[in-house]
Amino acid sequence: MLNLGGGIEYYLNPRWVLRADLEGDPYRVPNSHVVFPGGTAFSVGKIDDTTRFSVGVAYRPGTLIENEKETNVPGKWEFGPLFSTMFIGREGPTDGVRTEPGFGGYASYRFYHVFYFDSDVLYFPRGSNSSGPHDGGEILEGLFGLKGGIRRNHFGIFGKVRPGFNSYSDALSAISTTGQESFSRSTNFVLDLGGIVEFYPTERSTLRLEAGDTHIYFNTRDINEGGTIIPAGGGKLQHTIQFIVGYGWRF
Repeated sequence: MLNLGGGIEYYLNPRWVLRADLEGDPYRVPNSHVVFPGGTAFSVGKIDDTTRFSVGVAYRPGTLIENEKETNVPGKWEFGPLFSTMFIGREGPTDGVRTEPGFGGYASYRFYHVFYFDSDVLYFPRGSNSSGPHDGGEILEGLFGLKGGIRRNHFGIFGKVRPGFNSYSDALSAISTTGQESFSRSTNFVLDLGGIVEFYPTERSTLRLEAGDTHIYFNTRDINEGGTIIPAGGGKLQHTIQFIVGYGWRF
């Protein structure tokens, strides 16, 4: 499970805090094999999500310490390579939930204090064992949106909201009368929600860690089945759990 969300804190005095949180908790249920008399059956796993709202009160013990004075981080642009691990439920009947490794790069532009235009482009090269009408083959992912949060001299913590796309290279597009299958590219809208933690080892460099739930909204596709066009609906929202690490340079 991955806990994502945000909260508001109100400081009654230097020690006592009121807080309210709104959270999403995407979780992974792995594939499994169910044993029954006479054999076994493949049970497809899933990536799903829950939503939680909570309120509370907190007390801060110990010596009160003032935050370190923030200095400006030089440069407005950041670029760098990325490596990703994504837990995703594939649509083909024999794949289920898989861990997809990927690589790519990111670019970020600071337009106001700690608010950035932020983007990732990632390629997941491992093909699928089978295909559905929306999903199959390698995945090309592009995310383009905003990040914003707090930043100190040596680290920063940000939330991210980035719409984009997942493009699948070999989704099922047709089945002939002889059972021969054909495939084509399927591109679908996604929305990436989560957080980014950055460390600044030098004045011009950034170590970047991301975690998020990339929501996939499959569109309706037409499948040619023996000359008959059959619409394949997108179905319910799909979730993924994604971890990304990168290293960048600021200019």
